[in-house]
Amino acid sequence: MVESPAFFEAYSHVLRGLQEMDAKRIPFQRYVVMCKGRVRPPQYLPPHSTYLDMRPLLKTGSRAKTSDGPEEEMGPTQEQGMEWECAEVSEERDCPVADRPEAEDSEPPVEVEGRPADETGHPAARTDGPEEGEKVPRAGHPGPAEEFISITEPSVEEGGSRADGAQCLQQTGMETTLPVQHARALPGQVGSPSPENKYLVNPFQQDLHSLRWLRHFDRSQLKALQKALTREFAIIQGPPGTGKTFIGLKLVQLLLHNARLWQAGAVSGQDTPILIVCNTNHTLDLFLEGLLESNCSKIVRIGGFCKNKELQSFTLENIRKTRLHAMLTPLQRHRFKEIKKKIEDTKADIVYCSKVLEMLPVGILQDEELAPEMKADVEELGLPSIPLSNSKSGVVLEWLKIPLHLRPQTDTDRRPAPRALGTDQAQEGINPTRYFPSGPSQEAAPTVNTGFVTSNEEEGEWVADGSAPRDPPCSAEQWAGRKFAYLTGADTRDGELAICRCLSEQSVMSAEEVRDVDSVWELPLDHRWRLYRRWRAAYQDKLNASMSENLELYESLAQDLQALELEETLMLLGEAAVIGMTTLGTARYRTLLQHVRPQIVVFEEAAEVLEAQVLTTLTPDCQHLIMIGDHRQLRPKVANYRNAAKMRLDISLFERMVLNQIPFVQLSQQHRMRPEISQLMVPMFYPSLRDHRSVTHYKDVRGMVNNVFFLQHQESEARGLDSGGHVNEHEARLLVGLSRHLLGQGYSPGQLTLLSPYAAQLQRIRALAVGLRLRVMAVDDFQGQESDIVLLSLVRSNRDGQVGFLRDRNRLCVALSRARVGFYCVGDLQNLRRGLQGAAWDGFLQLLRDRGLTGEALPLVCPRHPRGCVLVRAPQDFPRPQGCGCSEGRPCRGTFTRQCEHASCSRECDQP
Repeated sequence: MVESPAFFEAYSHVLRGLQEMDAKRIPFQRYVVMCKGRVRPPQYLPPHSTYLDMRPLLKTGSRAKTSDGPEEEMGPTQEQGMEWECAEVSEERDCPVADRPEAEDSEPPVEVEGRPADETGHPAARTDGPEEGEKVPRAGHPGPAEEFISITEPSVEEGGSRADGAQCLQQTGMETTLPVQHARALPGQVGSPSPENKYLVNPFQQDLHSLRWLRHFDRSQLKALQKALTREFAIIQGPPGTGKTFIGLKLVQLLLHNARLWQAGAVSGQDTPILIVCNTNHTLDLFLEGLLESNCSKIVRIGGFCKNKELQSFTLENIRKTRLHAMLTPLQRHRFKEIKKKIEDTKADIVYCSKVLEMLPVGILQDEELAPEMKADVEELGLPSIPLSNSKSGVVLEWLKIPLHLRPQTDTDRRPAPRALGTDQAQEGINPTRYFPSGPSQEAAPTVNTGFVTSNEEEGEWVADGSAPRDPPCSAEQWAGRKFAYLTGADTRDGELAICRCLSEQSVMSAEEVRDVDSVWELPLDHRWRLYRRWRAAYQDKLNASMSENLELYESLAQDLQALELEETLMLLGEAAVIGMTTLGTARYRTLLQHVRPQIVVFEEAAEVLEAQVLTTLTPDCQHLIMIGDHRQLRPKVANYRNAAKMRLDISLFERMVLNQIPFVQLSQQHRMRPEISQLMVPMFYPSLRDHRSVTHYKDVRGMVNNVFFLQHQESEARGLDSGGHVNEHEARLLVGLSRHLLGQGYSPGQLTLLSPYAAQLQRIRALAVGLRLRVMAVDDFQGQESDIVLLSLVRSNRDGQVGFLRDRNRLCVALSRARVGFYCVGDLQNLRRGLQGAAWDGFLQLLRDRGLTGEALPLVCPRHPRGCVLVRAPQDFPRPQGCGCSEGRPCRGTFTRQCEHASCSRECDQP
């Protein structure tokens, strides 16, 4: 048995797509191949005549769920009478954003890391502003603006007429109302502009940050929105908790709201949906759920493993079951049933033939099965007689001198009517009643009268999944066995060994020998067997020919069915505004995407997607690609680690574009981690990361002195008995003990998450935490998710400084950024220092020491008695479950909940 170490199904479609790709028509080859740093605007958006309705970006008062950030209150709803904003003309339109003077109450400019070479050894990455050697287009110059500018419509400033502005809108398919982005009254206009006109903005000429009704976004978010709209190849990097999914949702909502702009330029002439691609089903469900909350109901999710109940009705399979029958005409339904029936029949014939071929070496065929071959020798070679009788059966067995006790005693079983092979096979000399028997309840194919199906066919015969009713199951082996007069069994009886030997021999009688036969009944026994094997070989050749023909027929019918299903799927997707798929799904349904022709593709988690998967997803009709991700977190998973290291296969298209200095935008304000946690990310990963004010209001972790702590130890690791992976018993018991302590402080199991990079350690933790209902996960599987409190086990502790998975900075970045309120790590930090040997890691350890966040003892405290604490160095040092975490181990009496905030404690502390 040969088996691939990887799941080949996940790669086969991608490999086939790469083989079919035209090297001269690679989408966005200007950037993907030639790495041009000057990014053009989307083809469907003329820079000087495009106006977008920005109302989807207004405050909605809803809470946006994201996969990489907490729920964020978005503010009050829009009001018609809100203040009319003034966007003043910038006098410094040619200078970079970071160099322009800022207002006192504005946020500091976004600074993206990467000017000098970073700790990974990568070259300095270019950010979004004007770079060296890249010219910045001025006002009136073709091409996208590379910095925020704030100007009014030139025709309005120069006294242009209202008709000029209306003509611009007509060119883009918008209503013929003049766009307004400033407070001054327009020539010939009385009073204030209407609220609808107020939110029409040209993203190429208007600085979104100058619009105060968009100030609920931070500067980096507005910059990401603006650049994603005005660049055909947009890259948005989002550190943990900065709201990558939120920005992606806002972009899709805005594009859907202004669909007339990009639908008008569709190459196919038909409306095309936006394609949303995510690396995991979990992220895809979250993204589509966010669109549902924004009242976008024209969603189709393609692929399985949808765990969101609200999205179940939007999956392609459910839509097919509920809507396809009503959409198809009776003739289309008849075509589908007919092809399905032919496929099932042909498949049964193939299985039946294979069974007969399998039994030929161990059985003797019935007289009537060999009759055509016998008669052919009579007619062609002049064979004077054959062992065949019209009055009785079993003549061949008698002719071969099969002992009576081995022959069947009776022949009362009636064989059903065989299935016909068709005229072509009959002309070739194949008896259509010999090879393909019909099932006992074979139904006649439905007839078509003048192109329409009868009412009886339309009612009661169509099932929800689109398949025709099938015949009752029948054993192919049973049908095949009826072709044989004698079959040797698994347990040979007396006399069967000789028969088995004769059946297995290969010598056959030649044509010359057949011509010399005077009578078949006078032949010696060995010659009789040689003649039988000649007839069996001719029978087998015709059977193989029938098999080949049916295989070709099956392939043809399968292609017809695939084309019909594609046609039906396109009908179901005709009204979709958004199609959601995983990366595996896009490769599997590549042919479908070639027909759907999405113009806009949004990749969420793009930094985790192999470059080949991105390229095979894009079609030549794609005009706008938006990639959202973070190359500082996990890279794409490659099955062969050696190939990944040697050929850099784990470098995603997202990361390669950033390293090749393709302009990108980095989100800079995180909404997840309390400042003590987020500051751990700054020196090593994100120098420009800032905290949103909402994360400064988290309460301290109950029962703990520190909200963040790294517990140092030197207990050696071991090998797991079952899996052979790395296990650290000391760390596993410490984390489980700490979990029990936190549960005793009133936290629910859903608020705690235990992480480790090693599967064997996870198994050990689960074994120790039986009954606690804790969430225990691998670091890699927890990317894109978050938890109130995270407990991390580093596992590795040895004398050689081996750190294994921890050497991957991207994995370490994920582990440090999952917690919202509290983060506690247990590990041998000195071993990590020996294994990593980098200035960045030394600086990180020094930061922990300077802030008192590391030590060889973990301090616990009772909220009721903050003056005393318990120092935990080993698992046995944790206080008893009935204690309150004090060093004295004071007992508790009465109701503990009200005074000590211990929600799970039912007694009151005896100390005031």
